[in-house]
Amino acid sequence: HRFAIEDAPQAYAILTGKDVDARPYGVLLEYSEVDQAPLRAPVTRKALGAPTGSGVGLIGAGAFARATLIPALKDAGAHLTAVTSEGGLTAADVAARFGFERAAASVDEILDDDAIGAVVIATRHQSHAGLAAAALRAGKAVFVEKPMALSAEQLLEVEEALGPESVLMVGFNRRFAPLVHRLQQELAGCDDLALLMRVNAGPLPDDHWLNDPEDGGGRLLGEACHFIDLLSVVAGSDALAAHAVATPQPGRPLACSDNFSAQIRFATGVCTLVYSGGGDTKLPKERLEVFGGGVSAVLDDFRVLELYRGGKQQRVKSAQDKGHRGEIIRFLAAAQGREPAPPVASYLDSTRLTLALADSLRTGQPVGMAKAP
Repeated sequence: HRFAIEDAPQAYAILTGKDVDARPYGVLLEYSEVDQAPLRAPVTRKALGAPTGSGVGLIGAGAFARATLIPALKDAGAHLTAVTSEGGLTAADVAARFGFERAAASVDEILDDDAIGAVVIATRHQSHAGLAAAALRAGKAVFVEKPMALSAEQLLEVEEALGPESVLMVGFNRRFAPLVHRLQQELAGCDDLALLMRVNAGPLPDDHWLNDPEDGGGRLLGEACHFIDLLSVVAGSDALAAHAVATPQPGRPLACSDNFSAQIRFATGVCTLVYSGGGDTKLPKERLEVFGGGVSAVLDDFRVLELYRGGKQQRVKSAQDKGHRGEIIRFLAAAQGREPAPPVASYLDSTRLTLALADSLRTGQPVGMAKAP
């Protein structure tokens, strides 16, 4: 059974008719051709200066955006202006359910709208850098989900789009977790740190899009970037060298293995990251141990922070908070000029370090971290 979309009521009628034996297994609704641009970035837009509009435009309306980013935006009082996605019906549904003023037909429509001063990018990983660069060139404040880039070329594209007044934040939410802030206070001034990060990530199906090196980048670039950024923030200094090794897995390049470890030397100390997709997920996912300056600390899954100093223990507990709401509040404040955004350099450095570790996985060799000019 085929019906034009204008005749959808007839399709519904036969699907719900009383004659069960006459019901079809399904119907096909046919749409007229629509000139819907894919979610890729235009490349000719020029910088327009600091963002002025108060509206927020969302590019990408997948599960993470619906479950996490949009609720955080609403809680923070964002003016939800427009949303677009590769599936136009998805954008229309999200607009209706979450209170956006409209579903936009394309990325261009959002970037050309002067009422939109801030853009949130929540598409698949491969498109992040191009969309972020286009939004920066359009003069928007930009929040792009992690990873910022899957290659050095993509990272350079973003850097070249930055202007002196640009606002750019990356979805490294863990640096905004309240217990991380407390940990940083305890470690202030320490320059002899040793850090150990363990991530019990659990398995993904072999055909999951994240395992596609072009689309998702693999779990180091696509997920472990979170923890590389967190370690960088806690260390509070430049990375000097990096080395990573992985367990080979059939049918995947080493850079897409979900069992790997990384060693990073910072100016303030050393750290080890152990990431595994092969464990039982009953064990809490993330655990960070930090030692230095007479302090020992354990951050357990962003629920408990144990602090040891002078032979005494202090235990700080809270509901799990990985910083999603805090980062959105900070982004909106920066977009509206009420407070500064975190230094862009910190996001660039974390991304550069993540890319270096991916290179190390491919080559098997340590990578020196000459700081970009």
